[in-house]
Amino acid sequence: MKTKRCFGLHFDFHASPESCPEPIGKGLKEEEIREICRTLKPDFIQIDGKGHPGWSSYPTRAGNSMPEIVGDPMALWRRVTKEEGVALFVHYSGVWDARYCSEHPEEAVLGADGVRDTWATRTNGKYADEVLIPQLCEIAGKYGADGIWVDGECWGTRSDFDPRTVKLYEERTGNRVGDDIPSEPSHPLYQSYRDFCRDLFREYLTHYVAAVHEKHPDFMIASNWAFTDHMPEEPFGGVDFISGDMPPDNAVNFAAYSSRAAAGQGLPWDMMSWNFRNVNSVQTPKHPNQLLQEAAEVISVGGGYQDYITMDRDGSPRTRQILDLKPLADFVRDRQEFCFEAETLPEVLLLLSARDRYLEAKKLFYRTGMHRSLGLTSLLCDAGVDNGIIMEHQLNRRLADCRVLIVPELYERIDGKALETVREYVKNGGALVTVGPKACRYFAAEGFIPEPGETRDAPADFFDLSGRTGTLSGYAPLSPEGEVIASAHPCFRAPDENGVTPKWSTAIPKGVNEPMAAVYRYGKGSVAAIAADLGTEYHKNAQYLYKELMKDILDRLYEPRLRLEGSVGVTELALTRKNGRLFVQMTDRNGTHRDPTVLTDPVIPPCLDVTVSLRAAKAPKAVILRPQNREIPFVFRDGRIFFTVDRLDIHAAAEIVE
Repeated sequence: MKTKRCFGLHFDFHASPESCPEPIGKGLKEEEIREICRTLKPDFIQIDGKGHPGWSSYPTRAGNSMPEIVGDPMALWRRVTKEEGVALFVHYSGVWDARYCSEHPEEAVLGADGVRDTWATRTNGKYADEVLIPQLCEIAGKYGADGIWVDGECWGTRSDFDPRTVKLYEERTGNRVGDDIPSEPSHPLYQSYRDFCRDLFREYLTHYVAAVHEKHPDFMIASNWAFTDHMPEEPFGGVDFISGDMPPDNAVNFAAYSSRAAAGQGLPWDMMSWNFRNVNSVQTPKHPNQLLQEAAEVISVGGGYQDYITMDRDGSPRTRQILDLKPLADFVRDRQEFCFEAETLPEVLLLLSARDRYLEAKKLFYRTGMHRSLGLTSLLCDAGVDNGIIMEHQLNRRLADCRVLIVPELYERIDGKALETVREYVKNGGALVTVGPKACRYFAAEGFIPEPGETRDAPADFFDLSGRTGTLSGYAPLSPEGEVIASAHPCFRAPDENGVTPKWSTAIPKGVNEPMAAVYRYGKGSVAAIAADLGTEYHKNAQYLYKELMKDILDRLYEPRLRLEGSVGVTELALTRKNGRLFVQMTDRNGTHRDPTVLTDPVIPPCLDVTVSLRAAKAPKAVILRPQNREIPFVFRDGRIFFTVDRLDIHAAAEIVE
């Protein structure tokens, strides 16, 4: 039976002879492994197998073991975890393998400059068959591990200009490359060649998963960050679960964003926190409360959660630090019944376009431009708007439940079929919000909104945030037709046509009338165009004015099922359903998680007087706060349930007993 990955621990240290002065396994003690299992009671422990340097931390038959190993560390971990009823997973670096690249340079990626990569292997080379597959089968067979977490994968893949790869491209596509390597965006075959290299990774992933599953069908395999925002595609190849390790800084917002991207993919998924932060080259463990907040972001939308703690250089766990995570383990476990594997029910969905991402990405699968989507997700969560992420391949099955589709600022364009699906959605009564100058221009060119026109003298329905009506600032490629919304605050100045952002200025000429946003009719639906890239701006400089603008626009487009009526503090909401039970997930987003100068934050201020309303056909039997199991008063009027939580510490779920 395959493991349910609700709560787990991840230990790795990327062993290499240069970085490990002591023999591997020298300090590893059975009693410490047992104490970790018994104290934290994780569903799984994920230990080091082979890191990016390419050296294995156990005596493998693959021939890449560290020079000095005491006993068999992996066998000891497997025996003790099995006796304690804890699943064992292994961290293993896939595409990235410096040792293999050094010993087999002909199997390393060849750059456009003719230089071999020192880390990335060729996905259509011999690496998978010579090393990866045999070693994964060894871990599954000889050691009886439950699964593998393959690191260095989609994000580590590079475009390969090895003559064998170029020849294969020419054979498959009929395009001639010759001596003119398509390595620059200006080359007519640039995107075609990159798409081909992405296909090679897809084939590599499918190949090794199938080969391992053929011999070990219950062995669970995840390719780190595949089918997430790094690689927003429909899952394929037989992977068993989705997973990714979040950056150590600003992890609360990354958790909210990455979790929502994984939640709609239809596979079990989890997210990993780094236990530490780095500021000015100083690495310090986070306070447990910071980890609770990151975990809350993940579990509140149905995911499993794991925490990453580095190992000592001999491969032994940092036991005292691990045992301090008992409150984190209890926090996740106390909420498992109400959160883990729950279905999310957001009405506002943010489009994550694979086509636009791949056009912009500096590497084949990368997060270039992510700040636009990340910032909008943060903005919506901070504003108490129940939101999710939808990918292009999900549009046909998920748009029916979507009340508002938001398209963040674009690099260039979305997929053509996706565009037509969005067009039909709006024509039939849906609501679309385009955010940013390029997104507005794109949808104007596609006929959703009028082409950019002169707007200075256009009549405006002022959206006045600052109390100073009659003065406006902001770049707006919008037509005067439609219901115009604007802001009277100078902070809404946005990039001009050349991408230049005017500096902050309080000297706004009187009578200037440049609308920041406008709502247009399109078929039976509506299109709201916001002229500024709010996602990027909020990511860089979070402030309430951006939230107020977005909330005002959303209020004009739909009546939310779930609504935050008020809160002293920043409260995030998500409506979920699990086993027929309905929950309002509430997460406290207060704290210094955005501050790059803060290493540890022991105090996360609570949210007070959190008042929520939920549209319902009839009054519920009860509203019960979980996991406190405390019934709370509610009022049912005008088709809505109203209740107030007087104090929210990190996370709670209000169960609506129907």
